[in-house]
Amino acid sequence: MKPEATSVSWESLSYKIQPWIHDAMISLGFTSMTPVQASTIPLLSQHKDVVVEAVTGSGKTLAYIIPVLEKITKLLEENELKKGHFGALIVAPTRELADQIDTVMNSILELQPENVKNIKSQRLVGSIQSVREDLSTFLLEKPQILIGTPGRVIDFLSNNSVKTSKCEILILDEADKLLDIGFINDTQSIVRFLPSQRRTGLFSATISGAGNEIFKTGMTNPVKVTVKSSSLAAAAAPQSLNLSY
Repeated sequence: MKPEATSVSWESLSYKIQPWIHDAMISLGFTSMTPVQASTIPLLSQHKDVVVEAVTGSGKTLAYIIPVLEKITKLLEENELKKGHFGALIVAPTRELADQIDTVMNSILELQPENVKNIKSQRLVGSIQSVREDLSTFLLEKPQILIGTPGRVIDFLSNNSVKTSKCEILILDEADKLLDIGFINDTQSIVRFLPSQRRTGLFSATISGAGNEIFKTGMTNPVKVTVKSSSLAAAAAPQSLNLSY
């Protein structure tokens, strides 16, 4: 699936997102969707696994955050998650990326209306606090969404007080790195903790090189979404992206 490189209005989306999420997007200045969002949100919000390849700056983060929030909103409407359970897991290879995802997530969660059950997220990365402190926060605050790096996520999920049976969606950001030789064992360990009946989304600027490794995440019949427009992919990276050390 290769969507056209034009913005799409929220109203024209084939899958109607929750009104509060739509209002939050408008409040944050996202008056329309990017191609990757328009293609991915309906698929991942419903019953499709996705492999999304799109360049930096194409809007991948919202393309999976919105489906995650859709899943959690519906999960809470049907049944309150019991203590020790969570509904979504987002894994990133670095602490910096996990921090970025957490910041975007919280900017949306801050706009939840009073009539919506309180959705919370928790960041799981090393050097911030210990695993024991993470567990204490988790059991006290009862977040439904976990965002973390592989090593800390494994340590966290290994604890008997954390229940994984209600996890409905797994997101791997920069999935090419999480499926590379340095992380593949950790990624598979995380997958083994989770129920097989869940949605999985892989997001990366360069997922093609992963090959059959994507199936080690337990995906079933995934839909591939590729965004390679002249405006976004004329170069390997946007001109506004700077590298420094």
